[in-house]
Amino acid sequence: MEDGTKRALKILDEWGLLAAVGLSLFLSLLYFWPIGLLRPEVREFSQALITNLIPVLLVFAFSYLILRKAQALRADVDRRELVEAISVEIGSVVQSQFDQISSKVESTSQLVRDWDQKGVERVCSDAEIGAVSAAELEATDSLKIIGIGNGWLLEGSQHLRLERLLLQGAEVRILVPDPLSSQIRERYDKDEPDSHQLDLHKFASLVLQWRDFAARHSSLAVRVYNRYPMMNVSVYSRRVLASPILYRRRGKEGLTFVFRRPSVGSDIYEGHFDKVFETGSTEITADYLARLLKAFPHTATTR
Repeated sequence: MEDGTKRALKILDEWGLLAAVGLSLFLSLLYFWPIGLLRPEVREFSQALITNLIPVLLVFAFSYLILRKAQALRADVDRRELVEAISVEIGSVVQSQFDQISSKVESTSQLVRDWDQKGVERVCSDAEIGAVSAAELEATDSLKIIGIGNGWLLEGSQHLRLERLLLQGAEVRILVPDPLSSQIRERYDKDEPDSHQLDLHKFASLVLQWRDFAARHSSLAVRVYNRYPMMNVSVYSRRVLASPILYRRRGKEGLTFVFRRPSVGSDIYEGHFDKVFETGSTEITADYLARLLKAFPHTATTR
């Protein structure tokens, strides 16, 4: 039905106006000739009919022109309103997307600025931190470490690297937990992960291993800290690695932040190490060894 209406309107557009004008001209000619040859009464009737019909056709043609012009103007207005509405809608969508992107860019930029200002280079998972630590140990010419056990430095390739470092006269400072400290005992009694079997007797043996190792190298200083451990910190020449000690987890099982040196972050965590080393730890003296062996009498024979 709509297609038929459209076709009819199209035909009317193309031929209706021309037909009306043409018929008006034809009737005008007919008014004078050959109607003039008819009988007077017929001629008068025909002329009266033509006289009334021509204005009707002309009014139709004029009205149709006005109608089509009005429709064209209306369509133009509708198109402009539609274009404006579409433009507003598109603009709203684009602005919304732009605002979201701008917010994400600003957030990312702020994060990058913060990390750059604080010196954060990486945040490593458990799977990543081993390779990073090995690379830093290989490249460093000094070392400071505070950790739960630090036994990894006494094994395998890390121990060989530490030996070479000390033979070069590099300054190495190691802080290990004091098994005689009540806070350290609480840590191992309550917070040690179920997957680890490092009891206090084995840990006391580890302290003695570090003491024996330090006795062979004058540039190695080993002390035991007696506060509840909060952070693992490794200070290398180029970078500082820091990770929190979480409940029933080892430090590397969380996230480890890698700071470049020097930087705000590296200064904070190296400062933490230095304070614990200077004021929160105990030197492994003969008196300390006597108390350690008394508390853990089997340590000397099992290590």
